[in-house]
Amino acid sequence: MLAVIGVAAAHLGMNLADDYFDYKNQVVEKTPVLDDDSIRHRMGKCHYITSGSATLRDLRNAIIVFLAIAVACGLIIFICRGWTILILMTLGAILGLSYSGGPLKLSFRGYGELVIGLLFGPLLMIGVQFAACSVIDWNIILISTCVGLLVTNILYTHSVIDADNDEKLQKMSFARLLRSNKAQLIATIIFTITPFVIITLGTALGWWHWSYIFAIVTLPLALYIIRSIKRFLSGDHSVNSQLLCHCGTRSHYLTMSFCLVIIIANIIERFTI
Repeated sequence: MLAVIGVAAAHLGMNLADDYFDYKNQVVEKTPVLDDDSIRHRMGKCHYITSGSATLRDLRNAIIVFLAIAVACGLIIFICRGWTILILMTLGAILGLSYSGGPLKLSFRGYGELVIGLLFGPLLMIGVQFAACSVIDWNIILISTCVGLLVTNILYTHSVIDADNDEKLQKMSFARLLRSNKAQLIATIIFTITPFVIITLGTALGWWHWSYIFAIVTLPLALYIIRSIKRFLSGDHSVNSQLLCHCGTRSHYLTMSFCLVIIIANIIERFTI
């Protein structure tokens, strides 16, 4: 429970830190140059700052409070579990603050999607398992890799759709880093299909309970995303902004439904062994 509270506080703190650094980097001021139907324009940034509801100092104080709670939880777990948890915490903090903060500013160099996938996949799940059980095994590494790839795909799908607008913001997303349409489509396939390959192989080889194979029921969502991105990259003019918005939404649905099936499969395994 302490690990969950710490992760939640760190998540809130890092999200606010992203807003803080984006505001300081004047990303918010560049938002008006975006297309009206772009995902980034619809989502907006820092409305509570630009509207005057909160000041930059309020935002900075909120970040400090949430990160202090996360650090406090982490230190308590460190006392109980040892150096491994401190290493995971430090790595998570460096990657989280470097997402949009200096000097690395990874999200402005094209690695932001990969960083988020690593943070909310392997680092989060491995860290929570170690905090709870004081062990790290290959099962959690593989499962967390699946989750990390799907989380990466959420941001990556948005970056493919919003590549032109990211260029206006002078933001180097992973989609822009790949440059060619073929490479962007291949990345979509890797992010969405690899988790199903891992689950299928793991179940077939007897690594996991048979119920894990039911994750395959979410495969149509992955295929929908691949097909939509392929049409978009091919210049299909029938692909309108609403369809692209649905594609981004389906990326969220895919990740959530995949994780839900894995959780249910784990429960079934516990009750059938």
